[in-house]
Amino acid sequence: ATCTRRCIDVLRSSRRKRTMYVGQWLPEPVNTSPAASPDARLMMSSSVTTAFLLMLERLTPKERSAYLLREVFDVPYPEIAQTLSLREATVRKLVSRALANLAKETQRHATPVERQQQLLAAFESAVVTGDTTDFAKLLADDIELWADGGGKATAINRTLRGPKEIAGFVAKLLHHQRETNIRTVTSINGGLGIVAEQDGRTISTLACEFDAAGQLCRMYIMRNPDKLTRVGQPPIL
Repeated sequence: ATCTRRCIDVLRSSRRKRTMYVGQWLPEPVNTSPAASPDARLMMSSSVTTAFLLMLERLTPKERSAYLLREVFDVPYPEIAQTLSLREATVRKLVSRALANLAKETQRHATPVERQQQLLAAFESAVVTGDTTDFAKLLADDIELWADGGGKATAINRTLRGPKEIAGFVAKLLHHQRETNIRTVTSINGGLGIVAEQDGRTISTLACEFDAAGQLCRMYIMRNPDKLTRVGQPPIL
């Protein structure tokens, strides 16, 4: 109980600090296993994706604590209520509300690895050649691109939306940076993504998410060096 209450205090402190964060905030990229079974990939698609982690951050500290204790650690409701100093009925409402909010933002499907490879190959071709014709055809109509520099690295400070704007970003900016770094395809946050290195140092990651139709629907670029220190470590799953 003491540990849980301490965690709630840490979450509240982190939320206050985030209000002063420079630019867009994204969770730290994590390495996941590219050879995971279909069942494991389905589990990861709704538990470690950047979209899920972002939604988890939007929950209130008590919602998040109640949700994790119940859904991840399978703690009985009466015990959670005692730990959080709340009534059991209140805890049930917190968990229900958290589940409803998470269900709105997370997609439970596993895009075949071959399809992910096809989409990343089209992205790589667009970066190298500057021709985004084929790449743009593989983007969902509601695609978004987020970037996190944390004020410590150059990054766009707003969300890009739609195939046209994102294809333009790839052609105008990423294409001109194509010769300055080495890009490697790897598994990030439950799906295939890209790690970029310069002079042996990781300078950015690209995590991708795909919709049920197999279109690229979310792109998350991490450039904050403080959040890139664990890239390349053993997979968490």
